[in-house]
Amino acid sequence: MSSKEYEVLLDDLARFNLLEELSKNKAEEKFINDYEFLNNAYVASDSEAIETFKELFKIKSDDQIDNFKKARKLNSNKLFLNYAHFVNKKKLIINDMMKGQGESIFLKLKDRLDRVLYSILRVNDNNKAFDLYYSIESKEIEFGDAAKQHSQGPENKTQGIVGPVDLTTPHPDIAARLRTAKPRQLFPPFKLDQDYAILRLEYRFDSEYNETTLNYLGNVVLKSKIKPDLISIYKELLGSNN
Repeated sequence: MSSKEYEVLLDDLARFNLLEELSKNKAEEKFINDYEFLNNAYVASDSEAIETFKELFKIKSDDQIDNFKKARKLNSNKLFLNYAHFVNKKKLIINDMMKGQGESIFLKLKDRLDRVLYSILRVNDNNKAFDLYYSIESKEIEFGDAAKQHSQGPENKTQGIVGPVDLTTPHPDIAARLRTAKPRQLFPPFKLDQDYAILRLEYRFDSEYNETTLNYLGNVVLKSKIKPDLISIYKELLGSNN
């Protein structure tokens, strides 16, 4: 690829908003390569690194490894081992950063991890809202039918159903009620901006503090420490082709 073609490729990445994602990954790569563990350096055998790689990507056969190498352009054994060690070191860094604070971070970010499925109905008249609420509560009408016929929000297209979503997505007044609600709990009408809303929690999908969650949270913490510089990385990429 010529220098001109390479520059056009980078311009296309920027134009289609792909350069930012590339810059984040490059910044993460630099952060991990430069990271120093307290008291000891990174030490791991090739077999340990490969085991971590297989575990992370749920790889169980040599054919799957070969396919992964082809997809990632890891065309030599050295490139593959370097990548496996990169993955392994990243996991160890996450463990190092989360040591002693994983559970507190989990509780702090739980609203981003839990999922709720709820029904909502919005009308602009308080009396009408209470009429519908009592009709739903007494089972004279199904919530979905009431939402389809009367709701003035976009949920009238889904019979009132919204989600599953995390608890940072809904309006704060909705999230506050759903956070402590029990499944099928129906809330009386309340003011929601210019409307009056009736709300019911359908299902709650509570996150658990386990290895998968810890790894996810570790990645969140890791990314918060990385500050990609688009201009510097763009210049670096341009220079790497000269």
